[in-house]
Amino acid sequence: MTGIAGGLVLLLVAGITVFAVYGPRTTRLTDAAVLVEELEADGRMNPFVSVFTAEGGETVVSVSEYVEDSGYLDSADMDLEGVALDAFRLAWEELPGSFDIVSVTVFSDFGISVETMGRDELQEEFGPRPSGLDSAPVEHDGSEPTENTPGECADDYCDKPSLTIGSPQTLELIRRTCTDLEEGLAGLTSLPTPSSNQQETLSGDQVWLSSVGFRFGDPEEPDWVNVTHIGDSAEFLEISCGRGDAAPSEDIQTRMFTRTQYENAA
Repeated sequence: MTGIAGGLVLLLVAGITVFAVYGPRTTRLTDAAVLVEELEADGRMNPFVSVFTAEGGETVVSVSEYVEDSGYLDSADMDLEGVALDAFRLAWEELPGSFDIVSVTVFSDFGISVETMGRDELQEEFGPRPSGLDSAPVEHDGSEPTENTPGECADDYCDKPSLTIGSPQTLELIRRTCTDLEEGLAGLTSLPTPSSNQQETLSGDQVWLSSVGFRFGDPEEPDWVNVTHIGDSAEFLEISCGRGDAAPSEDIQTRMFTRTQYENAA
């Protein structure tokens, strides 16, 4: 195609900005919407997908899902490992972009399964990846972050945090809260790309303006930070964090900050 520099095509289709780039491109958080849709179509309940960069630079896709009872397992003739294997298959066959590792965690009332597979293992198990999937066009709404809302969203999955969450003040408050992660946070001058990011979310009677998760470190046991922008003067920003090698109920650090504390953070 002549007249297009650098092999980049910008299209506007039905209000969605589509960046078509020739050659493989890294899986982005907005791509998670595709995998969530496929998991839900397969009968999964409230699957959670995140995308992050591990300490070695690998792109990691993390899938978590909860099996409420044995009904799904019985109907699908699967155990927890079988449910995880099916999630690996859907990620390999449906998720756009190029990734290095998929980690799947399946919870139930009677157990937990945590499995990790790399690209070579995925190809050996499921065969070649569908042609063109690693270089599929990026799709998002083209939006830019505002103070309260994130930017570049596909459904509820957004690649960019709001200006409030992405600010130097929030990074400083994370450092004050997450003392157990001091070593991992030491070299950061800005927050990394979110591993999970949701727009306005209703939780009970409370509306969150934006809720963002960050993961980093070991692909199988990543350290994590969650930041929720609530927006009230007294409850403006909530930060929770923990080490990946700690039990889910242990060693979680959580603090709530007022608007004044946020504004005064250096």
